[in-house]
Amino acid sequence: MSALAALPKKSQFVTKDAEVQLAHDRWIAFAENNLLPASPKAILNPSAPLLETLRELQEYLIPRVTLSPIGCPLSLADVVIYACLRPHLQERLNATQLPVVCAIIRYYRYVDSLLAGNGHLAAAGLTTPISLPALPPTVFTHFHNPKAAAAAKKAGQKAPKTAPKVEVPAVPAVPAVPQAEKKEKPVKAEKKEKKEKKDKAPAPTDAVTISHALILVGHVRSVAHHPTSDHLYVEEIYCGEKNADGSERLRTICSGLREHVAQSELEDSLVVVAANLKPMKLKGVMSEGMVMAASKGKGTETEVIELLRPAEGSKPGDKISCADFPATPMEELKPKKKHWDQVAPHFTVDAEGKALWQGKALTTAAGAAFAPTVRDGIIS
Repeated sequence: MSALAALPKKSQFVTKDAEVQLAHDRWIAFAENNLLPASPKAILNPSAPLLETLRELQEYLIPRVTLSPIGCPLSLADVVIYACLRPHLQERLNATQLPVVCAIIRYYRYVDSLLAGNGHLAAAGLTTPISLPALPPTVFTHFHNPKAAAAAKKAGQKAPKTAPKVEVPAVPAVPAVPQAEKKEKPVKAEKKEKKEKKDKAPAPTDAVTISHALILVGHVRSVAHHPTSDHLYVEEIYCGEKNADGSERLRTICSGLREHVAQSELEDSLVVVAANLKPMKLKGVMSEGMVMAASKGKGTETEVIELLRPAEGSKPGDKISCADFPATPMEELKPKKKHWDQVAPHFTVDAEGKALWQGKALTTAAGAAFAPTVRDGIIS
């Protein structure tokens, strides 16, 4: 772990949230206890205990970008896990092994891009790139089983939301105080029949993919500064929609791009809009969608954030789709059900600047959406 010593100091990554910091400490203990002693070859051996260890990390990372909650910066736990994973990913994995560590590979690339932007990798002597495989479009949901999730929910079980806990000695159980048996009331035949019918009904699934998102090409008609926020623009955007009287319907959208994108870059330009998010107020102004942007080195001194652009020849209202995912957009993606949170982590920008979702290009009839300068970045 000598390279880890040259990585950023702990003070740079300590959060003020005690609960989040506790989760970070558990992941650091997890890395020290499970990842350091293993050989880099162990990940290639299906019978090795490390494979099951990585499966636990893989399942935790499937719906996440980092080990921290969405919106939080990179943590010390991310740096430690990254440094411990590197020797295990030195050798290229084949197609049959991809489903085991696909989310780990995506996570590793993201943390690698953030640390590279701050120069920490050079300080640790980790500048030599390692070859990692391309991710097929189906492996991100390899461990998602809607039926099992529904069954667990019905049985009153909850999926773990925090990092694995460090083992502590078991406390002897206190003997239960015997209680008088309660007489069960007879169940009426009619009610029992209704209950059986209810049990037989299939449990609904809330699994959401890019198919359920409505992503449109929009033309920015006007841009203004938000009246109460120094970080937000307020745009009027035409996405090919019409009002009842046949006039053009303009969407009001608030974007947190004011510190990164010049107003002149937005005005009278074509942008990519996530159009079926639930409308919500941002600092008192109702926003009806999200302008999508590409970024790299987020949270670092070399951070780059720029507008995602549709292919040349695209028109306002053109739908942006993804191969292998037929478009069946929902009327509205629900924040409480975290619909967009299931879709958002899988947007990326490749080495050529093309916009992807789970490795597949986001396209209109005119071609692929793209980032003008960002390469190997993310989309938000």
